Amino acid sequence: MLREDLTEIQKRVQIYLSVGRYDAAEKLLKIALEEFGNAANIRNLLGVTFHRQSKFKDALEQFELALNQNPEYTEAILNMAVTLADLGLYEDSAAFFQKAESTVNAQHGIPSLILGRLANQHARLGDLYENSNMKRDALNEYRKALNLYPEMPDIRLKLSRLLIELRDFEGARKELKILEDSSRESGISGLWLGVIHYLSGSKVHAAELWQQAKKLRPNDKVSRAYSSFAFFIGRTDTSQRPPL
Repeated sequence: MLREDLTEIQKRVQIYLSVGRYDAAEKLLKIALEEFGNAANIRNLLGVTFHRQSKFKDALEQFELALNQNPEYTEAILNMAVTLADLGLYEDSAAFFQKAESTVNAQHGIPSLILGRLANQHARLGDLYENSNMKRDALNEYRKALNLYPEMPDIRLKLSRLLIELRDFEGARKELKILEDSSRESGISGLWLGVIHYLSGSKVHAAELWQQAKKLRPNDKVSRAYSSFAFFIGRTDTSQRPPL
């Protein structure tokens, strides 16, 4: 199969998928398999088409066939992992994501798209651990996600909140500082720094930070709620404010 042929097929399939014409995508890909043979790229695209229709078992079959042709096909490995997770087979899914990480680490230059998908899987596992009250495991997964792809402010916020919950205030401060420097949404770090000060006993400073957060995020419900709570905090104790 020529690269030009594959590129044209990929473009047409993406168009079909974007408008929900799954039958047309399937037909095109099956014709391509007949014409070009058992190509891993085509099998992977057919698996993606099945996955979009929630035909997860059919999708798995196509990803397996793609990997039979090319065991180091990172995109198919990742798609396999995501589909297994959709079926609730989290241990199997994690094994495939580990395989994907090993594969991309052995290659020169890891595309940001691949790094992002790997990071998303670690974040997803972190959510599962946190929901199961396995907080230390959740921390590890969130950190793995951020090490792979630092530009994930929502995951950094989850990490910060979990560190606060575990009373690692210094660790939470560091993550919130990174969030403050990199996030486009101002005020969110101050909101949670206020929580740290409140839990540390500096209620006055907490109230000040919550009021500032409301000014920066006037339409945010959480900021407004903490700001309202600040009105009930006594304003007389100004001693022993921890440094920001």
